[in-house]
Amino acid sequence: MNPAASSKKTYNKSSYPSSVAWNDSLYGVSFGEVPSTKIGKEIGEIKHLVVPMPKKNGDSNEKLGKLYEIKGKESQDELALEVNGTYLEIHKVGSLK
Repeated sequence: MNPAASSKKTYNKSSYPSSVAWNDSLYGVSFGEVPSTKIGKEIGEIKHLVVPMPKKNGDSNEKLGKLYEIKGKESQDELALEVNGTYLEIHKVGSLK
C-alpha cells in the first residue's frame, strides 16, 4: 500500500454540521424556514464551499446564498440564508478565532 495514499484524509460531508462563516463567527444552518415577511435587509453573501468546516467569512461547507437580517431578531445571533428561494434560519454557535 502506498503510504502517501493511506495518510490522505477523507471527509464525510454528513459527519459535519451544515455551517456558514460570517462576521468572524460560525453559524449553524437550521432546518427551520423564515417567512419572507420576516426578512430584513440583505447584509452579505456566502460564496465559497470549503471542506470540512468554514474558516473565514463568506465560506460554507454545504449551502451558498445571500444573508439577510431577520426582523425582530438580534442580527448578531440569528440570520436568514436564502437558498433556492427559501430562507433558512442560521444561529451563531461561536467565534471563528
